[in-house]
Amino acid sequence: KHLQVNGKTTAGEMIKQLFGESESFEKIGTGVSSIEVGWAKIGDHRLPIMIHGFINSPNGPQSSKDFLECVNNFQRWLSIQRD
Repeated sequence: KHLQVNGKTTAGEMIKQLFGESESFEKIGTGVSSIEVGWAKIGDHRLPIMIHGFINSPNGPQSSKDFLECVNNFQRWLSIQRD
C-alpha cells in the first residue's frame, strides 16, 4: 500500500504538511519523471508516498514511458526502505 499524489505544489505540499514525516522526504529522478518520496502517518498507518508532477503538464509525466520511469524510481526507493 502507498499514497500517490498527483501534483507537487499544492497537493503534494498539503499532504506533506498534514501527514508527512518531513525528515523522510527526498527528490529522486530527473525532468518530467522526477518525484518526491517519503513517509506519511495517517491514523495508525505509516505509508510510503510518491508525489509526481501533474500528469500531462509541462512539469509532469507526459507519456506512459515517463510515468513508468516515475514508478520504477519509486520501486527502487521502496526496495531500500526499512519501516
